[in-house]
Amino acid sequence: MYNGGVIPGLEEPHGMALNYYIQPLIGDLKISWEEGVHYSRTARYPEGKDTNSAMIISLNDLPAARKISQCASHASHHFCSRCYCHGLSNIGRTDITHPDWQTKDCAEQRRWAEEWKNATTHADKSRLFAQHGLRWTEFWRLPYWNPADMLVVDSMHCLLKGIAHHHFRKVLELTDKDAKVSNQVTVTNPFTFDFLLPTPDNIAKHSLSSNEVKHITLIHQRLLAPIPDDDDDIIKEGLTSLHVYLKNKNLGALKFISETIPAPPPGPGPEVKKIPKERYTAGLVHWVRIIVNMYEIV
Repeated sequence: MYNGGVIPGLEEPHGMALNYYIQPLIGDLKISWEEGVHYSRTARYPEGKDTNSAMIISLNDLPAARKISQCASHASHHFCSRCYCHGLSNIGRTDITHPDWQTKDCAEQRRWAEEWKNATTHADKSRLFAQHGLRWTEFWRLPYWNPADMLVVDSMHCLLKGIAHHHFRKVLELTDKDAKVSNQVTVTNPFTFDFLLPTPDNIAKHSLSSNEVKHITLIHQRLLAPIPDDDDDIIKEGLTSLHVYLKNKNLGALKFISETIPAPPPGPGPEVKKIPKERYTAGLVHWVRIIVNMYEIV
């Protein structure tokens, strides 16, 4: 057992402060991996043994895991340190076949952390952290460090303190109460569409605010919602309701979805400097109308 150090109280370190505490530990781990350590005598090797050692995992509760790895908080839009799921409105998703659930690329994360480290102004560091959810951590000095695989929630908090409990009962709703509900009405989307979801890169590219990111997910859900009945008047009423709903959403969210479906707004072309919200709304409603007519979805 190796005790790398004890962090004094009374308050826990904030921001980048943990890097100063783990710096000597990382120095020892780096030497142990790259140069090796000679043990003069062990139970199996009385003449001594040259060894190379590596850190397998970093085991923490969620807040400590984010602080020691310099990842954004688990309560931020960058809530997952393992996959590309992003945005507070996406917490609790269970669509695990979606490409957002793929493991983050380690080389890409290292590049973002180094970019943050090399930034020369506080404003640049803040912008990069908001965009990627990463600061530099001493762990990146280890050539094998991969936070997506090596940053692990400890079993006490995962099992005994209720993280798994919350997931099964609150997210998946696997409870006795839910099982006993007899006449639940399940609304199934009449079709699926592989919408482009906000990622750190396209959030920066389109200058999306956190509220606009939230609206994008809500609009995606509404565009897939069924329009009841097969009567022309009721279909028209459903499209009118959709039009009113979209008009109340942020312009940035409407523009992002319009460009990524694509569902171009009607009227003059891209030479118009600022396209009003009404035209983006009309374009998205027209897109839904085409889907309804194409597949007779009502």
